[in-house]
Amino acid sequence: MKTDKEIKKLFKVVVVKPNLIKITFLKTSVDKKENTRKSKLIHDKIDSILNKKPDITFKIILDLRPMGSKANVSEKAKKIYTKVAKKDRIKKIAIIGDSDTQSEPLNLVLNLVSFFSTRNKVAWFSSYKEAKKWVHII
Repeated sequence: MKTDKEIKKLFKVVVVKPNLIKITFLKTSVDKKENTRKSKLIHDKIDSILNKKPDITFKIILDLRPMGSKANVSEKAKKIYTKVAKKDRIKKIAIIGDSDTQSEPLNLVLNLVSFFSTRNKVAWFSSYKEAKKWVHII
């Protein structure tokens, strides 16, 4: 398995506006342990952002497109991402990907959408422009 330093090169988490976190998955992790560790590192980074700005609610745009068609989400990683989505201070999560080739992340999103359907909290998009519009960041 890769080191944390190597795994951190697989994604980028940045605050791009006062209340918008953008997460970009740069490469996929096919190893289940590595995939799970990546999700934990992302979770920890989001917690760090939330802790630094305790009075702000956030929206997230998650861009999966750079990963390509071998996008992979382990079962443990799905649980960690669900934890992130459940956070009260995360108001919306727009996920950008290719539904034709990224079926594993789409499966996760569909589970999250069904879980949060009454709150309209998670949605899948094919473009950044659509995602920004949905989270009301223009």
